[in-house]
Amino acid sequence: MNQRRRNVSYRYLSYLPKDYEADAVRKWPLVIYLHGGSDRGSDLNRLYSSGIPDQTYRGREFPFIMLAPQCPEHLRWSTDEWFERFYKEVTAKYRIDAGRIYLTGPSLGGSGTWYIAARYPETFAAIAPMSGFTSHLDYIDKRIDKLLDMPVWAFHGRLDTVVPFEETERIVTRLEGRNRNLRFSAEPDIGHSIHWQVYPGREIYEWLLRYDRKPRR
Repeated sequence: MNQRRRNVSYRYLSYLPKDYEADAVRKWPLVIYLHGGSDRGSDLNRLYSSGIPDQTYRGREFPFIMLAPQCPEHLRWSTDEWFERFYKEVTAKYRIDAGRIYLTGPSLGGSGTWYIAARYPETFAAIAPMSGFTSHLDYIDKRIDKLLDMPVWAFHGRLDTVVPFEETERIVTRLEGRNRNLRFSAEPDIGHSIHWQVYPGREIYEWLLRYDRKPRR
C-alpha cells in the first residue's frame, strides 16, 4: 500500500487577516481546514461551500491565517504524501507562528484531521475533528499515544446517518483519562451537518487559539 502513495502538492485556498500586510514582521496563527468529501476535485471555488472558507466568503474576519488544501477527486486525506510538502511551502510563503498551528475539518476532513495529527503530532497546537471515519485508518490506532499531549475537541452528532457516531466515540474513549485537554461534543439532536452549527460560532476559534506550543519540526 505504501508503495502506491504519491508525493504530491495540493492546491489550496488562502485567507489572510486584514492587518497581515500592515506589519511585515508579525507572525500569525495558522488554521488548516480540511474539507469534506463533496468538495474534492480541482475547482478551489467548491471549498467556499461550507466550513471556514464559507465564513470568509461571507466576509467574516479572523485573527489568523486560514489555508484550505483541496483533496483530489475520489481520494482521501490519507491517500497521498502531501502534508510535508504543503507545510514546507506555506511556512516559507507566509509569516506563520510555528507554535500556533491548528487543524480542523468535517466528515472526510474530520478523518483527515485525526490522521494528519497522529502522523505529525509535533506540528499542531490543537485539533478539532468533526464527524470523521476512524475505523479504517489503522495508522490512528497505532499512533493514538501521539495524541495524548495534544488538545483535542472532537464533535459528532448522535443522529449522524452518514458517518456513525461510534467512529468518533471509539477514539475519544481511548483518549479519555489519558489526555488532559480532551473535549467531546456529542450532540444528541444533530446529524452529519454538525459543522454547520460549529464554524459560524465563536467558541471553536477561541478554544483553538488558546493553545500554543513550541515547534519541534
